[in-house]
Amino acid sequence: MKTSVQAFFASTLAAIVLSTSAFATSTDSVSIQKVIVKGNAKVILIQKDQESVRIDGTSHDHTTVKTKGKSLVITSNEEQPVTIIVYVKKPFRVEASNTSTVETSGKFSVDFLQVVLKDQAKANINSDTKGLYTLVNDQSKLKLSGTSDEHISIRSKTSKLQMDNLASNKTNSTYFETANEKLASNTPAASKVALSRR
Repeated sequence: MKTSVQAFFASTLAAIVLSTSAFATSTDSVSIQKVIVKGNAKVILIQKDQESVRIDGTSHDHTTVKTKGKSLVITSNEEQPVTIIVYVKKPFRVEASNTSTVETSGKFSVDFLQVVLKDQAKANINSDTKGLYTLVNDQSKLKLSGTSDEHISIRSKTSKLQMDNLASNKTNSTYFETANEKLASNTPAASKVALSRR
């Protein structure tokens, strides 16, 4: 389902909440597991049982929000970055590309979390997890804080990863000229986290 944001937002309002049938309306509903951000959007993730999306500002002609299965896909090509607030229950994976930015507001508490960045994307993630998997590619930048029983880090040498404020019992780090997710997913540690999710 692809939805033009313009169709949902009246230009006279500065901030409107968008809720669709794809989002959980109760704690018993199936929630969004993957958040994908493209373009130059600025996405703020807030953990909440009832999931919804709110876009600040009045101009959204070049911004779209669509759902595909359990994935939420946000694409914005506005001249100026649009701030999009996403209320999500327990995301399993966050992806960001191009010049988009993603940050958490407050600390996320989830069992397992994957964060995948490429191009010049940036992310600031504060979470408490049992397993944390990060893939940072190209010139992207990732800042981590919180706690994790195990952190699997795959990144290219041109990317930046800051994890001074992340307390992890076990960290497995791998570096490549260009980080390859297929290669990364075949490492024993990454397979362990993936299997733990099933």
